[in-house]
Amino acid sequence: MARNSCRGPWVQSANASLRQSLPAAWGHGVSLEVEVFNVLNLIDKSWGLYRVPRTVLFQHVRQTPGSASTSQPVFRFDENWAPYSTDNTESAYQIQLAVRYRF
Repeated sequence: MARNSCRGPWVQSANASLRQSLPAAWGHGVSLEVEVFNVLNLIDKSWGLYRVPRTVLFQHVRQTPGSASTSQPVFRFDENWAPYSTDNTESAYQIQLAVRYRF
């Protein structure tokens, strides 16, 4: 790609992790960990959105009647078409809980 040719929007995301070790017994230990992926979206729903470009501008609806050589495709243009979609898992925050046992 040529320099400055990408037209995708900037993505802002941040992850956070918190780990706590519990007291050991008989030389064994346990630690608990909570990880939050895309913590910006957890704070505010309009932050941390991953915008994916939509490539379909026209939707094929049907074909006109006739034979295969004379039939014409009919397309529909969506007036409410948005250039980007945020309906993906990267746009939502995710929480992961982990337990580690050391022996």
